[in-house]
Amino acid sequence: MTIIIILLSAFGTGQVLAENSATPPLRSYLEPGYNRPDSAIVSGDYGYNDNLIVFSYSGDTITETTYAKNIGTWNKQNYRTESYAFDAKGNRILYIFSNHANNMVQRAGKEEYSFNSFGMTLTEKYYNYNVEDGSWMVVADNSYQYDASGLMIGGTSTEHGVSYPIKVSGTLENLVISATIGPLVVAQYVRHYDPATLKELASESYSLSDKGILELDMAYTYTYDAAGRLITKSENDMNEEFWETQYLYNNNGKRISSTEYYAERPTGPYILNSQTEYKFTNNRLDKIIQSYFSDDGSRRSDTTTFYYSGDAGVVSPDEAKVLRINASDGNITFVLPEQTTDATLQLIDLSGRTVLKTQAASDQPIAIPSLRSGVYVYRILAGRNTYTGKVYIQN
Repeated sequence: MTIIIILLSAFGTGQVLAENSATPPLRSYLEPGYNRPDSAIVSGDYGYNDNLIVFSYSGDTITETTYAKNIGTWNKQNYRTESYAFDAKGNRILYIFSNHANNMVQRAGKEEYSFNSFGMTLTEKYYNYNVEDGSWMVVADNSYQYDASGLMIGGTSTEHGVSYPIKVSGTLENLVISATIGPLVVAQYVRHYDPATLKELASESYSLSDKGILELDMAYTYTYDAAGRLITKSENDMNEEFWETQYLYNNNGKRISSTEYYAERPTGPYILNSQTEYKFTNNRLDKIIQSYFSDDGSRRSDTTTFYYSGDAGVVSPDEAKVLRINASDGNITFVLPEQTTDATLQLIDLSGRTVLKTQAASDQPIAIPSLRSGVYVYRILAGRNTYTGKVYIQN
């Protein structure tokens, strides 16, 4: 059933909580808040990739155009464009891609998003492009509602004009999101969070099989180091394929590599499949190397290198404003990635009311006033840096 795919895709992109533990995609390095290159050469050291990628900017909109080489010259008639637009808070509100052949659009798609003031997804719309008349057709339209503590409590998914309720039940440790047709559950997504850190620990997605029962589509598990950085992501694809991605960081906390392994059984053996390496110069990312390996993992079969030149380096998002924060036993403690003894902590409830504002020091417990259990926005001012995010408080 097509609806199953659309709905599960919606569950994956809609934020149940504003906190998102997923690995930033490659293009997140090009989002507002980071210095962005004007162009990059993508060259194949092995394989046959040889492309020119050009980035152009208009306010908070980025357009990325990829040209392939044709007998030694860049083919400006056959290309692909991808555009990203962002709101003032850096949330992606628009994505459009189009494939061109002989300067004519052959295929295109569009996504639109809206968010509330706390960064939670309110609506998602997905479009297909009609090459015959140049019009856009909505293929899926999803909306979400949240309670006062910031947890999703329901929503609606609409496909080709037919609406299906999204029902939410459970707790942070076991949050169940279901798409229903009457009493029948046709798709389900389960997410497991750590209530103290709001980190996603695991998730599973299910779809309705021909036998009329929910069967596993995908399952994920995540592990983190003591600094709260993702170090391992494991994937189970319908109990047929198993993947594990491992992440490494340097002494400054920047991610320097992600390595993916593949297996046909959960017990392995796991075979090296791909690796992405991030190279820094003077704290700026100036090279991304993506490598793929042979079926047995013994040799590189293809390598693509993104080169950024001059002053147009890109700051790693792993370098930008990341901290550890924890609330328990009537106290809140944060650990900054910088050395400071003088900071200001502000807690804001989801109505926008400030419930706590105090001077604080890194790694020192701060007493929390009697507050309703739920999700709160924190804002920490430390020197020239500002840290914002969400923290779950249990009273």
